[in-house]
Amino acid sequence: MVREDGKVFVRYQSRRGLRSEFWTDPETFQKIKLDENEASRRYRDELKLKTSKEKRKEYHANWASENHEKISDKRRKYRLENKEKLKEYAKAWRRANPEKVKAYSEKWETKVGKYQSRNRPEINKRRKQWVENGGHLRKITLNTRSRIHYALKKNKKLGSESYLGCSYEELKNHIESCFIDGMSWDNYGSRGWHIDHRVPISSALTLEALIPLLHFSNLQPLWWIDNLKKGSKVC
Repeated sequence: MVREDGKVFVRYQSRRGLRSEFWTDPETFQKIKLDENEASRRYRDELKLKTSKEKRKEYHANWASENHEKISDKRRKYRLENKEKLKEYAKAWRRANPEKVKAYSEKWETKVGKYQSRNRPEINKRRKQWVENGGHLRKITLNTRSRIHYALKKNKKLGSESYLGCSYEELKNHIESCFIDGMSWDNYGSRGWHIDHRVPISSALTLEALIPLLHFSNLQPLWWIDNLKKGSKVC
């Protein structure tokens, strides 16, 4: 719509409750229309992108659900092939983010504490079942096997029992025979007692010197605080 004076109608506008007509010259009118078209185009593009993102997100979620085992195997393989690399990355990240590590630890301890206080009867029930099903033997087996594997690293050629010089059942009996007052399998762990090497395996400078230190006769139960104080000393 063009008036006699050459002004072009743009739109109706409202100011302070009063409706009026907005007219301008043809050149300004073209600029306004171009700006409106550009704004409209950007809005349509953003809407299209948002819809596209939602569709892609839904597709990837469905694909991940259908290929859970495949993804897990791939991640497991990557972790095994890049164990040292991931370990160094994790150490570097913890050194660079001490506050985040501290906050996460506090959050985790609070969460665990709340869960334990709310579910104490169920936890005690499961723990009793675990012990009845040979849980302590499994724990000492896994821990000892892990220590031997870590000590020997790539030089491990025999089964762990061969280095121990006894079966895990015999090892359990040996540890029990060394218990002092207050020790039981119920307080075996981080804030109870540890399985300690009388002569520290870190004192061995060669593989030949290390292997005798893995023998069960070099193992003893030691309260966790005493184990920390002992460090690499012979006890």
